[in-house]
Amino acid sequence: MIERGAKHRKGQSASALMQEAEQHRHDGKLKSAERCYRRILEHDASHVGALGAQARLLLETNRPREAIPLLLLLLDQAPNSVEGNLDMGLALEGISEGTAAIDYYHKVLVIDPNHAIAYNNIGNVFYRLGDSARALPWFAKAIELAPLYAQAHANLGVALLEHGFVDKAVMAYERAIELDPANAQFYRLLAEARPITRESQHFPALLALARDRRRLPTDQRIEVNFACANVYEHVGDFRRAYKHMVEGNKLKRRGIVYDEANMLAIMQHIESVFTPDLMQAGRGCGHDTPAPIFVIGMPRSGSTLIEQILAAHPDVASLGEDGALGGFIDEAGPTTPPFPDWIETMSVTAIPAIGASYLDHMTLKAPGAKRVINKMLGNFTLLGLLHLVFPNARFIHTRRDPLDNCLSCYARLFTESFEFTFDLQEIARFYRAYETLMAHWRRLLPSGVMIDIQYEEFVADSERQTRRLLAHCGLDWHEDCRNFWRSNRAIRTASVAQVRRPIYQNALKRAEHYVEARAILQEALALSP
Repeated sequence: MIERGAKHRKGQSASALMQEAEQHRHDGKLKSAERCYRRILEHDASHVGALGAQARLLLETNRPREAIPLLLLLLDQAPNSVEGNLDMGLALEGISEGTAAIDYYHKVLVIDPNHAIAYNNIGNVFYRLGDSARALPWFAKAIELAPLYAQAHANLGVALLEHGFVDKAVMAYERAIELDPANAQFYRLLAEARPITRESQHFPALLALARDRRRLPTDQRIEVNFACANVYEHVGDFRRAYKHMVEGNKLKRRGIVYDEANMLAIMQHIESVFTPDLMQAGRGCGHDTPAPIFVIGMPRSGSTLIEQILAAHPDVASLGEDGALGGFIDEAGPTTPPFPDWIETMSVTAIPAIGASYLDHMTLKAPGAKRVINKMLGNFTLLGLLHLVFPNARFIHTRRDPLDNCLSCYARLFTESFEFTFDLQEIARFYRAYETLMAHWRRLLPSGVMIDIQYEEFVADSERQTRRLLAHCGLDWHEDCRNFWRSNRAIRTASVAQVRRPIYQNALKRAEHYVEARAILQEALALSP
């Protein structure tokens, strides 16, 4: 192992290679920078500077698994490295090991009890684990220690908005913009919480940022385009809104790994597996509890509105977009073949095992509730199995005009899942496959198990539709369901700001304003113009 100052090939020392790598990073030549770090590590595998820099580069390029071995080497030599522990936490978050990440952030706080970034990062972990209430004090502490920490203000705003504190969230976003006016994400968050009008002080600042967007890094270019699309739509300039929508989605799609062929094939295969004969063979094995309510459908179809109205009822609790069910299904079935193939040869214990695990989960998360909502929209692929597991459960399928639904997916920057939403053709193909599968479930499931709630009909006569919804779930009318927006329960959804106010009709016929997008979708969806 050579000394750190020793020469590498071409006569370069490690320090010279580090300087060259940093210049490459500044110029956006990340592959060249990575080659420099690798050359150093080939000769000195314990070079702390190169280990840390290479790990950060891997984190920046969304390769956390590759970063972890480098960070372990770094921390073996420098266990009290603040940056090393912070980066290890970020890497673990990147592979969905949030609880382990918190341990490394706590190590930072042992080294430096006033480290604001560590407090902020712990708040982020709790938020991503679905516990925004627990995240709030960590963000607040980060701001107390570092009042000029713009990202902590923005994160606090996100958590506040989830709990219904819209005004406080807006103030947090505006403070973040004041501290870092060049960060496009803050404008997007503000625009989604409260419209930015032409009279707003933030309007010219956002437009100035957009004019210079070619010089921004890709993630900021994505943010500024989605922010501008939102703002221009609210001021009625749909031509500019669509221009930014297209640019933002194209940039986002380039960084998304989405196997469309596999996704569509899975949906088609599920339909072929769940036949009337299979459903008949599986009857009688499930749990007879009527507690579960599954809200399913496309994103941006009005599902959060329905969830919020139901959850306002005193007998109902909501788990939100709870993904635990998928884990219970995986545990009950064999490793191979994968779902849904093992359903055809399922053991008599599989269905009761899924039900028992999920009932325990519901009891833990919502003790005492008579009905418990799960709003994981992708559960629409599981309806056949869920009916076997819980034959008395109720399914609520939220629907919206196909053109409006698909356009609304395209107009929203989803930060998690929904990989199909960044291309109009892909959205339309997914929508057609989803509609085909839903038609299959309608034919297969017994009458009365599932209802369709059409968004446009709900907006036109919300009280009648609410009574229909409650009756379907075996619930009596309650006045709180009429005033659902006053609830202070946490809501995690792309439309969180919209469901914090009474029902409105602004979202109807949205696609009519976007002629080009409408034409693309009509053709892809095989709809009449």
